[in-house]
Order: sequence, then structure tokens, then C-alpha cells
Amino acid sequence: MRSIFVGFLLLFSFYGFVLSEGLPNDYTKRVRNLKFIRDFDLRKVNIDYEYVKACAVKYNRQSDLAEIYRYYGDFFSLIGESKKAKIYFDSSLNLAKSIGAESIELTTRLHKNYLLFGQQNDKKILEELNFILNEAIKKDFKINQIETYNAFGIFYDSKGQQVESFKNYSKGLSIARKTGHKYHISYLQNNIGLIMLGNGKWESAIGHFEEAYRLTESYHYRLRGSILNNLGYVNVELGRFEKAEKYFQEIIKMNRKSPYKQNLIAGLLNIAIIREKQKKYKEALKYIDSVYFFSHDSPTIFQTEIEELKALCYEGVGDLKKMKHHIDLYNLHLERNDIPPTSSLYDLYASYFEKNGLKDSAIFYYKKYIALTDSINKENVQVKIAEIEAINNNEKLELSLEKTKIEKKLLTDKYELNKSRTLAIYVIVVFFMIIVVLIVYLVYSNKLKKKQQEFSNQLLDSIDQERVRIGADLHDDIGQTLSIMKTKFDLLSKDKTLDNASLNEDFSHLIQKTRTLSHKLYPSSLSNLGLKRSLISLLDNVSRHTPLVCTQEIDDEADNFLDAQQQFNIYRIIQENINNTLKHSEATALKVIIRISEEYVKVKYMDNGKGIVERRANDAGIGLKIIQERLKLLNSKSIVETNTNQGFKMVFKIKIL
Repeated sequence: MRSIFVGFLLLFSFYGFVLSEGLPNDYTKRVRNLKFIRDFDLRKVNIDYEYVKACAVKYNRQSDLAEIYRYYGDFFSLIGESKKAKIYFDSSLNLAKSIGAESIELTTRLHKNYLLFGQQNDKKILEELNFILNEAIKKDFKINQIETYNAFGIFYDSKGQQVESFKNYSKGLSIARKTGHKYHISYLQNNIGLIMLGNGKWESAIGHFEEAYRLTESYHYRLRGSILNNLGYVNVELGRFEKAEKYFQEIIKMNRKSPYKQNLIAGLLNIAIIREKQKKYKEALKYIDSVYFFSHDSPTIFQTEIEELKALCYEGVGDLKKMKHHIDLYNLHLERNDIPPTSSLYDLYASYFEKNGLKDSAIFYYKKYIALTDSINKENVQVKIAEIEAINNNEKLELSLEKTKIEKKLLTDKYELNKSRTLAIYVIVVFFMIIVVLIVYLVYSNKLKKKQQEFSNQLLDSIDQERVRIGADLHDDIGQTLSIMKTKFDLLSKDKTLDNASLNEDFSHLIQKTRTLSHKLYPSSLSNLGLKRSLISLLDNVSRHTPLVCTQEIDDEADNFLDAQQQFNIYRIIQENINNTLKHSEATALKVIIRISEEYVKVKYMDNGKGIVERRANDAGIGLKIIQERLKLLNSKSIVETNTNQGFKMVFKIKIL
């Protein structure tokens, strides 16, 4: 006893339906329901048909309309109303021809050709299939080629020519794999699995069915149910009843509320078969009764399988009378459907007559059974199928290698693209870094120029102030003294009495004023006395005329390691620091230290005043800036240590050349 399984024979493509502007949202869904025969209720199918037909006409979708006619014809073909099917197929053909939709025309011719299957008109069927295939190849219509090879496979399978059937399924599968059409790969894998199943190649069949199921979509109602039934059947044959029942229960769950009952009925029958194999005959009969419940409104296409299964169940419970009744019904349904007697029919008759002690009749049917199941012929078929399957596997391997090459090339291209992108990013980053550095440099240069300009302005102001001061000194002191002396000389020229002591004092005062002014402009003592003695003189003068206590520690050899310009700049730096101390620090003491080392002349100035933090914070005082400029001339930098009320210290070094 074999399980019930459904070969999915009426196979249609679903390409080209794309929603355009203005079409109702449910248009595509209702077309899909019609195409995949979601419902077997003629009233509901007709509602969908009229709706999508009206939409296609309204929005002038002529190619859609041609396919809708074909889908409606497919429905009538499936329920056995061939005349109505032919009417709608002809409507589809006429419209497809008028709009030049050649692919649709070929598909409809193929579906119309299915109507001839089983009518003993093999020559006409093959002529039409060959014409459709040649046209599809000529025009490079891949889907038409796939469907036509599948039709060849179905035709040869119906004639028991499994090798030819397998060849054509494999050709269609090869094209489907190359074009990546999952739906077509799915139903071809299912049909190849059926051939493997029919030849006892269980594991191979499972592989084909599992791949077929993975590629299906939820709206492939009949195909999904068919594949699940086939998977369950294989597991029944392998004795994996629990696994098989899971598949069948999934079918029942999936189709219980569906108007499409074919897969539901097949699932129930297959569970009944499991119960029969488990020798749970009464449970099996209950599942068969469920089949009648779900198919009460239309005769089931599984009537022969039902009668076969009932005969086995009644044999199991020992009711030979009912067993014989259902064997006869089994035979009757085979004859009505023009199906030759099966090996299982002969096996049932042989078993019945043997149990009733009719040995001759039993032997007669056993011989028929053996003749029909000739193992040699079956082995030959399996060998041929194995050869073709090897070719198919080679094609799959070649396709896999080609895919690997393409993937490798894509990876290489991706690597090169990433490399180019990375290089571009580096170039952009470097460019922006250069821009940023340039901007920073320009900003810094502008700030530096601005500071230099500010210093130049302040220096000019200081020079102008110094000139004003010198001018004032010349006018107020020397000029006034000279005016007094001129007056006295005028008196002398008029023979007036003149005090010689007073005139001598004026000359001395004038000379002293001139020396003081000259010393302010340039300390002549530097060239005459040197740096050490000039600084000592300066400090003594400050001590005499101010409250400051001035001290010094200056090495005797300091003058020998410094040139005239260096001595002048050091003198002016010390002089400027003394001026700052007198003006701002409120100090009581200061000290100057100059030490000679192997490499440097180290100069240190310090006082005990209040420091210059506030003045530095405000960036005030041209004096300090002049000091910094003089340090630059000495190629030196100062280290200043100062805090509020903690005195002031400046240290700098001059490298000995």
C-alpha cells in the first residue's frame, strides 16, 4: 500500500503584474488568488475574475487581461470542465496575438495543450509541445522553456517513461537555476522528487522535496501542500511515522480553513495510512470518514486511494466481506479513470482469495502482481535515472563553480572599490589637514603681525615720549641755563658788573645737565669702564638717590666674555628692570648677579617688591616688551619668577661663543 501524494502538474508563472498608478490596492492579491486557484468555490472564483477583469479593462492592462483569461481557464481545467477551459484559453490566445504578447501566447497554448492529456492523442500533444519549445528557444523566453520541459516531464511520467520524464525535468531545472526563478525550481524539484520516490530512492526524494519547500512562498497554496504530503509519504515508507505525521498535521492546519481542500484531504488520508501501518485500523477508518466530511460537496479525486485503504483496514480487522467490497470499488474507479490495474490491486485480490482458501485464484493474482513489479525492469530504470541525475549534478556543480567565480570577481571588484574609496578618503583627509594647517598658519601669522604692529606702535610711542622728554630736558634745563648765561654775557658786554663765581656755577650746571642727558641716551661709562664697573656705578647712584638698598655679585671676568653690543643690551635690561622696580614694585632692596660658566654668562636680577603679576595679566608696560626684544638680540630667553607680594626675579643666559 502506498501513501497518497500529489504531483503538482498545472504549473503557472506569476510575472509581470506590477501595480501601476491608479490600480486598486487589492488588485495584485486577487489576481494571485485566481492564478494559484486559492478557492474552489465557483461563486467566489467568479467574483475575483469579474473584479480583476474589470480593473484590467478600465486601466487598459491588455497583457494582464490575457493572463486573467488563462487563469480562469486553468480553474475550469482543474475542476474537469474542459469545454469552459477551452473557451477562456482561446480568449487569452486571441488577445495575446492581437497585442503581440508572444510569451503569454506560448504559455496559454501550453495550458490548452494540457486538456489533451489522457485523451490518447499523444502525437498531437508532442507536436504542440515541440512547437512551443522551439519558439521559446528561438525567442529566448526562459520561463516558457522551463514550463515546456516540465510539461514534457509530466507527459512522459503519465506514460510510465520515467527516464524521459526525468531528462525533461532536469533540463527545465537547469534553466531555472541559471535564471534564478525560485518558483520554477521548486515545482521541478517536487516533480523530480516524485520520480525518485516512485523508484524507491527515498533519501534523494527527501532532498528534492526539502529544497522545493524552502523555495516556496506562502501564497503557493497547492504546491506547498503537495510538497508537505510528499515529504510525509517518504517518511511513512521509511517507517518514520512521527516525523511523517508532523508533515501531514501541518497540511491539515494550513488548509483546515482554506477553501482549497485537496491537500487537506490528502493529509487526512496519509494520517489514515500511518494508522493502518501501525495496525490501528479503527483510527484509520475514522480519518477516512473525515475525508468524506470535507469532500461532501464534491467528489474527491482520491477515490481509488480511499477504496484501497479501506480494503486494507477491513482486512486488518478481519471483515473479509467489506474488504472484498472495497477491492471491487477500487478496481471500478481504476477502470472509470482509464487507469491500468495496479500491483496493489493484484496484491489485495491475492490476499483476499488466500484468506478465503481459494488457492488457485490467489496464485493467479500473485503471478500478475509479480509480473507487474518486475524487479529487473525497475533496476534498469533506476540505473538510467542515476545516470541522468549524475549529469544534472554535474550541471549543478558547474553552475556552482560559475557562481563562485562571479562571487570572487565581485569580491575583487569590491576590494578595488574599497581601496579606491580608502585612497580617496586619505587624499581628502590630507587635503583638509593641509587646509587646516594653512588656515592655522595664516591666523597665527596675522596674530603675530598684529602683535608686531602693536609692539612697533608702542615702540614708536615710547620713542616719541623719549624725544618729548629729551626735548623738555633741553628746553627746561639746558635751554633755561643757556638763557640765563646769555643774559649774564649781555650784561658783561654792556660793562655791567658780573659775579664770576655765579657764571662759573652756571657753566658747571650746564655741563652736568649735558652729561646726564648724554648718559641717558648712551651710557659712555660702558666704553670707558666696562659692564661690571658701569653697573656698580649705576647701582651706587640708585642707592644714593633712592631708598633702595642695591647690591651686586658680578664676576671680574664678565667683560672679557661679552662684546660691546652684548654689554650694552645687558646694561639696558638691568636699567629697565631697575626703573620698573622703582616705579611699580615698592621694593626696599634689589640685587644683580652675573656668573660665568663654561658655556654661558648667567644674569640674574631680583627685588623684594610686590611682583608684576597684575601688570603681566594686563599685558601692560612697554618696558618688558623692550626687554624681550633685547633678549632676542642676545639669542636668549628669560625665566621670570614672580608672585603677588613675593618679589620679582628674572634670569637669562647668553651663550659664550
